Amino acid sequence: MAISKETEILAPLIAKFLENRKDERPECSGYISASQVGKCPRALAFILFGEKEVYSLDVKKIFDTGHAFHGKIEKYLNGLREMGDITIEAMEDRKYDEKLKITGKCDSVIKINATGERYLIELKSIKDAGYEWLKEPKPEHVGQAHVYMQMFDVRKALIVYENKDTQKMKEFLVNWDPKVLDEIRKKLKKVFKKVAQKKLPAKPYVETDWQCRYCSFKKYCWAKDVGEGAMSIFDTDDRKGDTLDVNDGR
Repeated sequence: MAISKETEILAPLIAKFLENRKDERPECSGYISASQVGKCPRALAFILFGEKEVYSLDVKKIFDTGHAFHGKIEKYLNGLREMGDITIEAMEDRKYDEKLKITGKCDSVIKINATGERYLIELKSIKDAGYEWLKEPKPEHVGQAHVYMQMFDVRKALIVYENKDTQKMKEFLVNWDPKVLDEIRKKLKKVFKKVAQKKLPAKPYVETDWQCRYCSFKKYCWAKDVGEGAMSIFDTDDRKGDTLDVNDGR
């Protein structure tokens, strides 16, 4: 008889927990989260229409790993504050931008006491393969950081990436660039206009693109009509003319 063998005893119980866990989210109806500004316009429209994001169990566990990384860095920052090296001006503080209709909860805003420099801290965890080729911060993270810089009146950000496999870290200094926020404003203005018309923006990708494969709105976005007489609350700008039925996939 073998001493050990592969089994599934704990994994199904964890899956059951994750399936039943109700992740609390703030009431942000009518707002886009700063962490979502990098999503495609169609995904942003789904958010504003109130569609529920659908995450696999593996993605939920990935989020939990990211939250653990945040908790670790917060512990380090609190230790540096106690040592007198930094001042923490904000940590997990939520703000709302009424003009942009964006809400966000930044990771931290700190001041280096020796220099007086203030930085917004944005934390990200990343797989080893992505970490190795990372030479600059991802554009969506730069956009997110600019939203927070606007909200918290900071003009420098440190985007910190941790390698999930090795715990090594890379940090990138991002200086304020008003053009970045201007592009976000233009994008959101178009999305809000479509939503006011109860329309979805056109799909910017094909279904096999990675942006779609990992999108939490995939099952809604690529849904087909359920039959003759199916009613849709959405019109569409897609050239194919496909519509999304409100009952599909629910």
